[in-house]
Amino acid sequence: CALVVSAGTPVSKSAEQWRRLQGPDGASIDVLFSHGDYLFAGGYNCIFRSTDQGQSWKSANMGKIDRPQSITSFTAIGETLFAGARGELIFRSTDNGLTWTQMEVPDDIATIFSNGIPVDVTALAAIGGSFFAGTKCESQALFPCGIHRSTDNGKTWTRVGKDVARRSIHSLTVVDGELFAGGDYGGAAFRSSDLGNTWTMINVSVATQYGPVNDIAYNAFAVIGKQLFAGTNYGVFVSTDRGANWRPINRGLPSPPKDDRKYVNTLAVSGDTLFAGFAGHWNFGVFRFDSQSQSWTEVNNGLLDRNINTFAVSGGKLFVGTETGVWVSANHGESWKSSNSGMNDQSFGEIVVRDNRLLTGAGGVVYASVDNGNTWTPAKDSLEPTALQIPPEWGKGALNKEVNCLATINDVVIAGTGGGVFRSIDRGQNWEG
Repeated sequence: CALVVSAGTPVSKSAEQWRRLQGPDGASIDVLFSHGDYLFAGGYNCIFRSTDQGQSWKSANMGKIDRPQSITSFTAIGETLFAGARGELIFRSTDNGLTWTQMEVPDDIATIFSNGIPVDVTALAAIGGSFFAGTKCESQALFPCGIHRSTDNGKTWTRVGKDVARRSIHSLTVVDGELFAGGDYGGAAFRSSDLGNTWTMINVSVATQYGPVNDIAYNAFAVIGKQLFAGTNYGVFVSTDRGANWRPINRGLPSPPKDDRKYVNTLAVSGDTLFAGFAGHWNFGVFRFDSQSQSWTEVNNGLLDRNINTFAVSGGKLFVGTETGVWVSANHGESWKSSNSGMNDQSFGEIVVRDNRLLTGAGGVVYASVDNGNTWTPAKDSLEPTALQIPPEWGKGALNKEVNCLATINDVVIAGTGGGVFRSIDRGQNWEG
């Protein structure tokens, strides 16, 4: 529970005195996609569309669905848009993303669904009139995973490439008419020049003090001129011979403590500049590559959520999707600002009070309000109030440490715990039961 009371504020029993406060903007966005004049954002149970370069967003109509969807990928064939979902079927839109419907179930996949085993669509790509879907392999059952191809806008499917037929696919990218597929941890990367019929393995070699490693996740590909880049859990690699040979370009990229890996989650090219995004609880954010010095520079000014799920480039601007929505840079990452108007996250944590401000958490970011919840801005505070640092008075019983709610009246703070109620009259410095 959570309760905030301001002294001197009259409380009415009439329901008409209540109104819903506008929460801090930003849904959790896993994938961004630019198509023509439109920008799309997908996440848990949501697809948003922007027609003004991310200045505002509107939720798209996903039709009648049986259970929540987690959108993982977008692609397009002509004016037909497709969206992949985790553990579900593919969605299709023929009206520029205003409305979406789930596609018909292919026979082989229908058998999987009837057995209660979801098909995990992880990546989508299109070349001409051919449509490709990468899926994740589950160890508990034998079912068609790997890469599937459709030449009739998803009505019928064929699993392609015997070399990749039973591999979990993490990413699909089209580079100069060739299709590149990246495997998940312990997988491999592949290249196809004939619409997926045959594939050539392209292994990145990573040398460590323990010898070559094989737990590489190929998270993203990007291309600048004749340079092909791969973003992996061991950093970024570049190839100038279509993936036959690779070299690392990791100077300036960070690693977690006591870990020499560099968990690059996504790549983007804006103009002739390469960007890398990190995901995970280390909050490394976005890095920009300098081709002259062959090194990376952190570019996170104004980017308060640095858990980067996805990139998109549209209208000369660089967009990132994070756990708290979309952020945009118009100057190659030198500065960032929120781009979430109309994209509201409905899941917020407990509200607490500190120094005449309301604090709440959403998607790993703390938001603060100084006008009684009318407007919210990201804050650098920890959401955990001083009171939750377990004062000595609370240590007399284990249940006392389970703080369920806080309330304040002027400088008096009331804490409700699993073991009872505590009060502080000096803003949390001392407590009495």
